[in-house]
Amino acid sequence: IVEVGSPSYLAGLKKEDMILKINDQNVVGQKFSKLVSLIKSESENGSIKLEVVEPALCPEEIKNVKI
Repeated sequence: IVEVGSPSYLAGLKKEDMILKINDQNVVGQKFSKLVSLIKSESENGSIKLEVVEPALCPEEIKNVKI
């Protein structure tokens, strides 16, 4: 869920988007709770760089990664 008015929302992140990396750390296949924890922890250091892809453009080998 992308909260209206949040930094993610303002940056254009959409509910369906898939986060591939957080500050250059590969997070493909990680549980949602781990991503939330990592984002919160990284945000305390200042800015966060996300590598994101729309599901329609995501390669099959990434879509099929088991969590």
